[in-house]
Amino acid sequence: MNRLSATVKSLRKQFKMTQEDLSLKSVVGLRFVLDLAAGVIAALEKGRRGETYILGNDVVTFKDFARILSEESGCRRIRLFLPCPLVRKLASFMEKRAARKGTKPLLTTSASL
Repeated sequence: MNRLSATVKSLRKQFKMTQEDLSLKSVVGLRFVLDLAAGVIAALEKGRRGETYILGNDVVTFKDFARILSEESGCRRIRLFLPCPLVRKLASFMEKRAARKGTKPLLTTSASL
């Protein structure tokens, strides 16, 4: 277990949160696409090597992010949020199955971190 994982696990225990609680209460920064594009262009044109630029705005929970994404895209809303350890196991299974069949996996372990 790496240092970040150990820290997250420790904090989850301290605050008595399950992995699912943590997933549902995690936050994602939202930014309008044009503002984000302008920020990226400004960072490319005026940024300095080795610097980090945060291009974010409103902080929302992942559940709210999924709701907003559904409303804006017209796609169906995500109804089920799976705990990260389960997603990692599913991704591993999908990779092995795809390798046997010679197809691409629907989910990969590198995408499920």
